[in-house]
Amino acid sequence: MGVMVKSSVNIGLKTGYSVLVTVAAGFVGIHISAALRCLGDYVLGLYNFNSYYGPTLKRARQHVWKKSGIFIVEGDIKDTGLLNKLFELVLDMQCRNPKSYTHSNIVGFVIVLEVCKNANPQPAIVWASSSSVYGLNTEVPFSEEDRTDFIRFNEEAGEEIVHTYNHIYGLSLTGLRFFTVYGQWGALDTAEKSTGSGGRKKGVAQFRIFNLGNTSPVPVSELVSILEKFLKVKAIRRVMKLPRIGDVPFTHAKVSLAQREFGVEEVC
Repeated sequence: MGVMVKSSVNIGLKTGYSVLVTVAAGFVGIHISAALRCLGDYVLGLYNFNSYYGPTLKRARQHVWKKSGIFIVEGDIKDTGLLNKLFELVLDMQCRNPKSYTHSNIVGFVIVLEVCKNANPQPAIVWASSSSVYGLNTEVPFSEEDRTDFIRFNEEAGEEIVHTYNHIYGLSLTGLRFFTVYGQWGALDTAEKSTGSGGRKKGVAQFRIFNLGNTSPVPVSELVSILEKFLKVKAIRRVMKLPRIGDVPFTHAKVSLAQREFGVEEVC
């Protein structure tokens, strides 16, 4: 595996980034990996190939992108030993295990942050959050300055955790609150370097949160009608009540920060 890992990230590269993409065989992960590779960066993927969202499709993505120079390691993000090994292979880093664990669905994120904050030099991090952090807010469009709440614990807890790692350890962190999962973005290209080294902060580090979404919400029913038109097939519609917990009733993104920072007309 070591040879394939080193080949995937092109050890000794003089230009571009060497990027570790987690959940790399998922929809967002595989498209981010492909986009980075097209830009001249080098990508190493990590995924556990669980049964959520069709493992057959994700296996197919793994094999297809391997031919393009993107190697996806099969493993769990909570496997500290594996993460340390990957960092040692790519960056020759020695890292310590995290000392505490949180909710099971964000354990992996904490471990990634631990490995990164102990690294020398520390990498910059771009992580995926969600519009779900806006919870039951009724004022639209949702702005990055709005309050967030705990209707979706994973996303909200993740954002609270990164604040700590940025403030205490000097990690450069950019959060993307996805409303939709397609469109232009360039957060990696504008990320500044982390300021810490070996777990010690040496200066103020960059911390940013951006909405990435559509400024004109499209109802699911309209999307279904569009698909019917282009596929020339009448959909069988099952209208279900929104779950009482775990989902927000609507989303509507204010994307002026992303437009100003990334220089794009629309983020959708």
